[in-house]
Order: sequence, then C-alpha cells, then structure tokens
Amino acid sequence: MSNAPAPSQVSAGLFRRMLRPLIGDIQWQAPRWIGSLASAIGFCAAALTRWVRADKRRAAIAAGVGVALLAGGMAGKVWYDKQPKPLEVTLILTAPEPTAVDQPNAKPEPLVIKFSDSVATLAGVGKDVTTGITLEPRIDGTWKWDDDRTLTLNPKADWPVGTEVVVSLAKKGLFTEQIRLKDYQAKFSTAAFVAKIAEAQFYQDPVDVASKRIVATVSFTHPVDAADFEKRIVLREEGKDGVILGIGADDKKFKVTYDKFKINAYIHSEPMPIPSQSVKIAVTIEAGARSSRGGNGTTAAVKQSVTVPGLYSLAVKEMTLTLAENERLEPDRILMVNLSADTHEKEVAGKVRAWVLPLYHPDTKADDRKQVFAWSNPQQIGPEILAQAQALKLDAVPAEREHVQQHGFKYSAEAGRYIYVKVEKGVQSFGGYKMEKERDAILHVTRYPRQLRIASQGALLALSGEKKLAVLARDVEGVRYEIGRLLPQQLQHLVTMSEGGFAKPNFDKGFDEDNLVERQTQVEDMPPSEPGKPTYLALDLGKYLDGESARRGVFFVKVESYDAKTKRTTG
Repeated sequence: MSNAPAPSQVSAGLFRRMLRPLIGDIQWQAPRWIGSLASAIGFCAAALTRWVRADKRRAAIAAGVGVALLAGGMAGKVWYDKQPKPLEVTLILTAPEPTAVDQPNAKPEPLVIKFSDSVATLAGVGKDVTTGITLEPRIDGTWKWDDDRTLTLNPKADWPVGTEVVVSLAKKGLFTEQIRLKDYQAKFSTAAFVAKIAEAQFYQDPVDVASKRIVATVSFTHPVDAADFEKRIVLREEGKDGVILGIGADDKKFKVTYDKFKINAYIHSEPMPIPSQSVKIAVTIEAGARSSRGGNGTTAAVKQSVTVPGLYSLAVKEMTLTLAENERLEPDRILMVNLSADTHEKEVAGKVRAWVLPLYHPDTKADDRKQVFAWSNPQQIGPEILAQAQALKLDAVPAEREHVQQHGFKYSAEAGRYIYVKVEKGVQSFGGYKMEKERDAILHVTRYPRQLRIASQGALLALSGEKKLAVLARDVEGVRYEIGRLLPQQLQHLVTMSEGGFAKPNFDKGFDEDNLVERQTQVEDMPPSEPGKPTYLALDLGKYLDGESARRGVFFVKVESYDAKTKRTTG
C-alpha cells in the first residue's frame, strides 16, 4: 500500500504554505473542486509520462513538431503585422440648404461628402467623377473631387423638396486600393418646405383715415403653391372660432400678393371698422401648405396674433424733459409728449397743460424747509397745490408732419424745480381713436449740461489773420488751455510717425506729441452769464510764435474746464 498523500492533501498543503505569510498558520479545508481538479491534472500528467517513457523517439519528434508550429505561428504573426493594412475611413455627409432663388444667378447648393482621411486617387483630385456613385432616387448632376478628402455633387436642377436620398459608393475604382470605408452607403434628406409668418401687424393708412387693415408677411423656403396656400389662410378673432373675418380669396375678406419668386406672400385684410374694445385677431396658416415644386406639406399650423385697437385705445406712452440746441447753439428746454398713435399737433396742443410746483410742500413747517421738496407722486397734486403752483407757458414745436406721435413743447424753468404735466382726456388721433382718461406726471428739471469744445475740428489759420482759435464754453467756471507747439525741426517726425487726419493724428505705439512739442499752459476765468448760454472764447496762438518761426506754427491744443479756487481741472 502506498503512503503517498492524496492530491487534495497536496493541494491543501500547498495553499497553506502560500497563505501563511499573509494570514498566519490557520487550519483550512480545501473545497472538493480543488481535489477534483488536482486529480485530473495528476491523471493527465501520469498518462503523458507513460506515453513519453513508452517511446522516447516519438515523444522527441512530437515535441519538435510542437516547437516548430509555435515558432512558425510567431513568425507568421510578425510577418502579418508588417504587411500594409486597409485603412478604414468614415464619412460625413452635409445635406444641401434650400436654394436662395431670390438671389441673382442663384444655383442649387452642392451635396458635400467629407472623408476622415485622404481617399481619392492622385489622378482623380480636381477631376469629375463619372462612375462609382449612385443616388436613389436618381438626381442628375456632376460629381467632382474638390480635394483628396472632399467629394461634391452639383445638381443640374434644383433639389427635390423634402426627399430622402440614399448615396451608394462603389468599393472599387472610386478610392485608392488600401482604402476601406466603414459604410459605403449614406442617407440625407433634402430641405423640407417650411412656411413662417415673418411679420403681422395692424396698419393705419397715413392718408386714408378709414383704411385700417391687418397686414402679414409669410416667408417660404421654396416657391409656394399659391392656390393651395390661400385655401389655408384664416383671419379669426381669438376666442370666437365661429366668427371668421376671411376664408379664401373669393370671400374678399383678404387678398394675397407675392414677390416674383413666390417665396414671400403678403396678406392684406379688408378695411376693418374700429371696435368698441381692443381685440386680437389671429393670422393662421393651416397645416398642409406645399411648394409649387411638390414635396412635403407643412406638418403644423403657424399662427401670430395682432391687436386691433379699440375706440378708446389712444394713450400717452411717455412724457419726458429734454434739451435741444437751437440755431444759436443755445439749449432749449423741451417737454416731449409721446402718444400711441399719430395725432394732429393742434389737437394735442390744446390738451396739454403744465405747472411749476412750489419749492416746498405746504404741509412742511418753515423750520424744516432746508431744501426743495422732491415731488414724485402725481396723486399728491390737488387743487390746493395747483393754487400755489405757477402756470407754465408751453410753446408747441412745429413737427415735420401735421400728424405725429411725438409732440414737443418749449418751456422755461429753473434747474432743480419740479413740473406737473397733465394731458386732458378727449384727445383724438388721426385714425379716430380717443383718449378716455387724462394722464399726468411729475418731471424734474435738470441743470444744463456743461460744454467745452474747440469750435473747429482742426484748421489752418491764415498768416494774415489774428491767429486765434475759437472755443465754445457753457456753464463752466474757467478754462485751462494746454498748448503744445511743434518744434520746427520735428515736423518730419509728425509726418513719418503718425497716420490719420490732420486734426487728430494717430501716433505709432510708444510715440506721441510729447516727443515733438514744447508745452505751455494758460488759464482763463469765465465771465458771468445766464445758465445754459454759450460763451465764445478766443485762444491767441500768435504770441507763441517768434523769430523765424513767426511765419508758421503747428500746435496741439487741449482745453479743459478749470476751477480757480481748487486749482484743478473739473473734467
């Protein structure tokens, strides 16, 4: 009887020795499958040993054949790895956009196929392709290699509308031999027919007071089938599906005109009476509209609402105070009244009134009246306040037309004061709309903006004249001049180191007038004047010319507002 340990015991001992450095000396019972596996391995090993011992020559030959096969396999793999492999290339297909038929000499957009690598043969680049490409459905045109990665098709006729097209590429003859495409077929869809309402609005004829219409512009991607399109137009008041203002051209509720390419349609409703209250009319293009060239119909309705103003829809949109220079360059104070519709200037002038509010609120005690009361709420203004206010004279500013939306009124008031403005009800617009309620507002009078500028934007002064430069100043305490006289020997650098106009040369980087001039400053106090009234000053440049240079001079002049008390420029 043999005393050799069983395979399962050998395996268990082996596992114990392997795990002892990690988990210590433990007692472990091997699972049955390890014993079965070990037994199988042991059986095979014993059989192989017996086979080798039975015929050592045969075993040697078998081992040699195995080694030769292994070596041959490895050599074959090395050889295969060194052989040129087909290059697998992907492609991206760009579908053509709709043709811009309204453009001069419009041509269909090409179909473009882009490959991820160089695929065209050297002889084919830049040449037309006559074989190897098919389209389903068939579309006649010219294929061409634009470069070694780009293949384009320029169709003879315009692309069909909303059609799926399958492009098939031949595996041989079209590309270089080592090229393999990941896909030899690709699909794309030509542009579908689309209609959209570009604009819809209520229109008041500026000449005919009774002509009030809804006007809408509908744009298409392709020429539209006019007869089919007009059957799908509906003008209907929102919320009243049964009340139709127009269906079809025969009902004469609207008419449609087109541009010569029929990619824009213009819908004009019939003249509409003024409703008692504002209503909304929906302009709807029902689904199914088609191109005159066939293809798909639109899949969904498009809709846009238009507000038709009611009888009492006239309103004051805004009232503001602004400034406008007159012909003497003096700023005039202007009250602007902006209405929602064109209205005759005389109609508005008789309905607008204004008052300068008191400096202090009547309820404010005398001891608390340290600053002007900031009026802000028009509801505060009652008869008792207006009794203490000063009526403001308003002079209407003539407009370019009799009927306008913006009306201006010239007035005079001190800066810092508050003005109460009221537009009385009953104002009537050109179209017959009325203002149902009065509108009022409180506006603050701001100070005139300070102004200081050279009257000319660069000039040549006559040698025989006074050589004085005119300067316009308004509401500034003083003026500081900075005069940079160009040194005579630096004149050539002014030309070579700058560009632009003579009045404002642009110098090269790192170089400016400081490199060319001698600089002097001059301060001048402003004489007293009325607020907002411009004053003209004269800067005498003649005194900065002497000797031989008295006959000429180039100056860089800068003017700034100046406070003599603080001896600082005030911006």
